[in-house]
Amino acid sequence: MVSSFYGEDKIRTVKEGDTLDLGKGKLLSFHPVANVHWPDTMYTYEKSTKTLFSCDMFGAFGRMGDHLFDDLLTPEEIDFFESEGIRYYSNVMTTFTPMLRKALEKAKSLEINTIAPGHGPVYRKNPEKIISDYDRYSRYAEGAGKNEVTILWGSMYGMTKKALDFAEGILKREGVKYNKLQMPLESSSEMIAAVFKSAAVIIAAPTYEYKLFPPVAEALNEIGRKRISGKTAFRFGSYGWSGGAEKELKEIVERNNMNWDFLESVEFEGAPKEEHFEKIEKKILELIDKMKEKVVL
Repeated sequence: MVSSFYGEDKIRTVKEGDTLDLGKGKLLSFHPVANVHWPDTMYTYEKSTKTLFSCDMFGAFGRMGDHLFDDLLTPEEIDFFESEGIRYYSNVMTTFTPMLRKALEKAKSLEINTIAPGHGPVYRKNPEKIISDYDRYSRYAEGAGKNEVTILWGSMYGMTKKALDFAEGILKREGVKYNKLQMPLESSSEMIAAVFKSAAVIIAAPTYEYKLFPPVAEALNEIGRKRISGKTAFRFGSYGWSGGAEKELKEIVERNNMNWDFLESVEFEGAPKEEHFEKIEKKILELIDKMKEKVVL
């Protein structure tokens, strides 16, 4: 890859355990962790200081300020990098979770005092924290999540939104935290992160030309492409002269091998009626109950 980009031919290729003596007691060893998330990703470990230069592994989005080290971060900065760490993992790493788990085990095999990733804070006080965080994120990728719900929604003429407003009332009454994302107004990056970290997902979207409302369908396709699997989910939505949204939803889920655990959907012709509100309430209460099995804080 170096040759292809820069025409460089003075290259030394290293393999697992190879070393480079920098002098003055500093010895680097190299430990490939392929496809995390690049094919050429590797750890570089400095033995005397027990420092792991981890490349993309253990990274986070977010601009660094004056505080570069974990022991200097304010509570607000800690929360910020938890959020940005989730956004980073969900958008960059989720597709490569099986390889990332191998990289986690390789990190655990080293004696580490400091983790210095290519993105985000340097962990010199408690490197075990970011290792534990990444283990948790890997479980979010396969269905676990925080004790919250993400709502992906779209509505053309307000009929689905009537049901959505009712559903919000149920979540508020039950004290459930939720993220409400209207597609396509939210960025793909924020949408992926919200779904990724949530223990359950509600899809509120109507039928559009015999298929699922396109902005929501596109969001679900992107979620599938990122291989976010195993989420507990429920969909409701309106239709006019014909349905079709449910058929495309199933096609998206099956095509991307998402293995989501869907409750039975609720569809209604035109505006939702009392009977539909009753069904939606019942399903949301069931969703809240089922998501408790997936919560990992």
